[in-house]
Amino acid sequence: MKVVFRVDSSLQIGSGHLMRCLTMAERLKKENDADVYFVMRALSGNLIDLVKQKKFLFWNCRKLDRLQHYLVMQNGLQLHRSRMQQKLLQV
Repeated sequence: MKVVFRVDSSLQIGSGHLMRCLTMAERLKKENDADVYFVMRALSGNLIDLVKQKKFLFWNCRKLDRLQHYLVMQNGLQLHRSRMQQKLLQV
């Protein structure tokens, strides 16, 4: 199973939402052996380091063009996994 969370966090927005997503991601990984990915923007005060610390794969939203972002969100990672592997864990 592959799961993608599209979530942002900054000093102003999203930290609570990200924490809830991390809780779900941990459970999905533990109970279903899911491959969990986070697609995020590197906003000021983001929590990307926390996502990486928890060993989840991360894509910087700014490094995806609009078409790739649309396809990832609509069709999952199977279409792009080989092309996008180099972008994983980059800020």
